[in-house]
Amino acid sequence: MWNRIAFTLVGCSLLLAVGCTPKDDAGAGPGARGTTPARRTAAPPPRDTRPRGSKYSDEDILKAIKKDPSRAPLHFALALRYHKRGQIAKAMERYKKAAAINTKYFEPRFNIGRILMQRKQYADAVVWYAEAVEIKPQHFEARFNHALCLIHAGRNADAAKALEAVAKLGKHAGRVHYLRGVVALRRAKHATALKAFEAAVQAGHATAPVHAQI
Repeated sequence: MWNRIAFTLVGCSLLLAVGCTPKDDAGAGPGARGTTPARRTAAPPPRDTRPRGSKYSDEDILKAIKKDPSRAPLHFALALRYHKRGQIAKAMERYKKAAAINTKYFEPRFNIGRILMQRKQYADAVVWYAEAVEIKPQHFEARFNHALCLIHAGRNADAAKALEAVAKLGKHAGRVHYLRGVVALRRAKHATALKAFEAAVQAGHATAPVHAQI
């Protein structure tokens, strides 16, 4: 059963409240007026944690994990659900477990990097993106975000090397050359910056001409 759950969840992802009622008065004090029995309400049903199109709830996945904690795809599937709901702390915990179990698992590393990048924790994001890039060196977004986090972290020399690797992928050339120009300027390499901005202009990057005049 658990193998079937894992297979279904990963395939779809590729990316008790108890009602409390007031107590009746045990007795009336001197001069107290008569009271009516408190109205009892039914406890709300448990929240359905099944995403649309899935027949498995979070509880089903947790049971499967308890049975076999070494199944990285199960941890990732649960993390993805938490992530989509905005439960970031829980998502991070499960992403990290999936990554620890499978050292070649790209998706949890990429998603952790993205979360940290959104939080502006660039130095930490660099570490996770670097691992993701090592697993999938041809993944443009992972390489680009890795370079961008290096820039934000103030590691301009490393960013320059990372952007060279990104440029070789041949995607979004305008953005890539523009960033190369920015990094070169920060490193006071003006001739290199000018060439990068000119390349960005030729690739159709809209804001590059302004910087090319520097």
